[in-house]
Amino acid sequence: MNKQAFDRDWLFHKGAGTALENMSVNTSEIVSVTLPHDAMILNRRQKDLPYGNCVGYFPYETVHYTKTFCTEEAGSTYLEFEGVYMNCTVYINNCLAGQHINGYTPFLLDISPFVHTGENKLKVIVRNGVPSSRWYSGTGIYRDVFLYQGKEIHIAPNGVRFTTLQADTELAVVRMETELRSTAQSVTNAKVQHRILNGRGDVVAQTEYPVTMLPAEQKIAGCRIEIENPELWNVDSPNLYTCVTTVQWGNQKDTQTDRFGIRTLQLDTRHGLRINGVSTKLRGGCIHHDLGIVGAASFRKLEQRRIRALKAAGYNAVRCAHFPASKALLEVCDEEGILVMNEFSDAWTSGKTDFDYAAFFTGCWEQDAEALVKTSYNHPSVVMYSVGNEIPECANRIDVQWGKKIADKIRSLDDTRYLTGGINLPLSIMDQIPAMAAKEGMISNPTEINTLLNGGMTMIRKLMASKSVGEAVAEACSHLDIVGHNYATYRYEPEIAFYPHRVMVGSETYPGALDANWEMVEKHPRVLGDFSWTAWDYLGEAGIAS
Repeated sequence: MNKQAFDRDWLFHKGAGTALENMSVNTSEIVSVTLPHDAMILNRRQKDLPYGNCVGYFPYETVHYTKTFCTEEAGSTYLEFEGVYMNCTVYINNCLAGQHINGYTPFLLDISPFVHTGENKLKVIVRNGVPSSRWYSGTGIYRDVFLYQGKEIHIAPNGVRFTTLQADTELAVVRMETELRSTAQSVTNAKVQHRILNGRGDVVAQTEYPVTMLPAEQKIAGCRIEIENPELWNVDSPNLYTCVTTVQWGNQKDTQTDRFGIRTLQLDTRHGLRINGVSTKLRGGCIHHDLGIVGAASFRKLEQRRIRALKAAGYNAVRCAHFPASKALLEVCDEEGILVMNEFSDAWTSGKTDFDYAAFFTGCWEQDAEALVKTSYNHPSVVMYSVGNEIPECANRIDVQWGKKIADKIRSLDDTRYLTGGINLPLSIMDQIPAMAAKEGMISNPTEINTLLNGGMTMIRKLMASKSVGEAVAEACSHLDIVGHNYATYRYEPEIAFYPHRVMVGSETYPGALDANWEMVEKHPRVLGDFSWTAWDYLGEAGIAS
């Protein structure tokens, strides 16, 4: 498809731009902006803002953006938003074209029914006027936007994906799947071509096969291709390939270009995580999505600067905390050789602020899981998905089933990567602590909780390292390939004894304990690595170190 950057010539307005508001718009307050745009970062801070310490005291607000654009001919037209924070509604020519709640997952809208030849009007309303985050969120269209226009037969936007079926230094076998769409009213005989180029621009493999498209059909066309003497991707040699995919019918064609890497993953208690057969320890750091004083707007050059600085400091992995990463970040991690833990969310059904993801979870978790996987799939840097961060439901036998649903959904879409989750044990078992302490013999009965509390952190950690606590979150852990522990390195050795087939990672740890933690990582093959909180300074969570 014809893919166009759609970031320029937007008009930014405060307020929701409702029908009543439009009757009294103050044009002096309209600002021309170029995306990505963070509307929150220039606001005057408010010391009494609810949850203000979470967001750095920058006020939440509802805003909207407008833009006019032209189309020269009828056809399939799509808008792709890589990230809008949050709860946005899109109108084309005053008609509702779509809605999207999650502030971190990209979404694609087929706007073909709403556009016409000539000038079209676009409006995006962003409703972030309530406390919705535990960290600085930003507000607005803070990642890139693209416009796609295609012919009656076309490759769906982001519609080609690559799966390494097997690979060594002699031969790689890759499966390629191409999502094709037809708006034709008759059967069309087409053919799909793939040309694969290495990093130097040399064609290393190519193939072609026929595809019959029925009227108004969407289908996945696929093939296997072999690449001799492949240049495998790893953290030290982040080799990437380019694939040019073309669908051709008659004298017309549609083309899409993608990048991918070839690498294999293995996981076990003896070797830990292996990439291309080589055991790899994760020297990881957690990062938020904002870029510090720049705010939440995602600029590729700044993402590159951050990742290069982290790698120069010795990191080989990042955990996106606690959100699905931007495409720009994943592209940079592919190029620089940084492994990624891509996280689904910070909440399921139990909220941590008044209007965070928990307020919308049941209605949109599936489409967000699909977006997480689709964004990650072609990126060799992504080696694991996290189903969530410090989820209180982990010890609740009913609500923990949401973790099973998320895990099943992600695996159904991508079974080539591993699942983890950042478990916070005290948060998970808060209401069960007295009974567990009594069961472990630390207090004589559950009513004597003060005895436990008076014992300080030593007593609390002893309880958290106990078998009773492990049993409380055992079902949550059973959904995962890798059990992630937040601030619980004291569980490593007990779990090795309790659960001989379990693999673990320090999903969030204190930076001051890096030396001691790394000794544990090196000592135990089944402890994959350590992710320090945090590897990069960020806005919000003011007072976290107090």
